[in-house]
Amino acid sequence: MYHIIFLQETWLAKQTLDKLTDDISDNHFACGTAEVDYTKGITSGRPYGGTAILWNKKLKAKIFMNQDQSIIGLEVCLDSSSLNFLNVYMPYCCDSNYDEYINYLSKISTLCHETDSPNVFIVGDFNACPNNNFGELLSQFCLEHELKISDKIILPVDSLTNVSDTHGTCSWLDHVVTSKSAHDSIQNIEILHQFILSDHRP
Repeated sequence: MYHIIFLQETWLAKQTLDKLTDDISDNHFACGTAEVDYTKGITSGRPYGGTAILWNKKLKAKIFMNQDQSIIGLEVCLDSSSLNFLNVYMPYCCDSNYDEYINYLSKISTLCHETDSPNVFIVGDFNACPNNNFGELLSQFCLEHELKISDKIILPVDSLTNVSDTHGTCSWLDHVVTSKSAHDSIQNIEILHQFILSDHRP
């Protein structure tokens, strides 16, 4: 059983966030955000966006940031320290989203500086492939803030986290960004290709 689960693109509306606790696991607490609000008028197509965190009920943990629809934080208290997690769903890589992407990196920086713990894990869909503009922005951001892209360090260079059979494309968009002490605590990172829960795999 996984102790903490980070979800992006939940496709839930504000009115259906209760599915996180009702339909997924009896062993976890959950908190999520949603971009779609059915009270604001007629919507077309399925809901989009959204982030969520599920954590084992045995953990001493609390949500510390969920005002933004694309970032949600969890603090896990240990005996002598704490772990701080940020679950992120960053803007799609295109020229029109460039300034917004930088803005989200700034939000992440602020949240990292506000935490008292040296153990910071930033995980999720960064929409930052190593060879695209946002990948370069993320790498520069990590250099400036003494963070590590742990999955790039640990996993093979040809790793993929987004394979679209519909569009015939593949990319490495999802990452685990950590502080030094957090990175040093990681024993393993895997990409679970057997799970297909969205319009792409894994």
